Amino acid sequence: MAADGTDGYRDVEPAAWYYEAVDWARVNGIIGGDGNVFDPQGKITRAETASMLYHWRADSEEENVTVNENDGILIAYFSHTGNTRGVAGDIAGITGGDVFEIVPLEPYPEDYDAIAERSHAELAAALARLPEQTQEEIFRYYFLRQPQRVIGVHIGRTRSTAGRHIQLALQRLRLLMEGKDHE
Repeated sequence: MAADGTDGYRDVEPAAWYYEAVDWARVNGIIGGDGNVFDPQGKITRAETASMLYHWRADSEEENVTVNENDGILIAYFSHTGNTRGVAGDIAGITGGDVFEIVPLEPYPEDYDAIAERSHAELAAALARLPEQTQEEIFRYYFLRQPQRVIGVHIGRTRSTAGRHIQLALQRLRLLMEGKDHE
């Protein structure tokens, strides 16, 4: 049973680590889902992200978000086209945080196809440097969309351990890409 006494989303199990956050966001009108389906394994669009931020901001303005001066909030963003800059500014206005723009060492090209080609090449190069099992975990999770329990069976782990392995695999991939170790 959800926090507001309704059934909530039928595809979000109460035992899921994100259950309380999803239920809070649903009850507070920040997310709507598709009927009574949240689709926790689905992809989120920029429009959906913007809608959630908008509804969160509207909700937080009513509740007077309090942030201490010493909280040291930093809003870091990357924006190739400038769209994210405005959202980062809005978040900074709400939280009183500082805004920091992440700028690539080598600027991205203007042409969308060239951007996609570059990012795909960077990702492929970084993936190739990971151990084979780590590559397989990422492939099964993101491309085959297999649940953690299925991945766990293939790598000889429990569901929760498989989830942790996926987290670690993604951290390794992120570090490779951030450090440009793959070039």
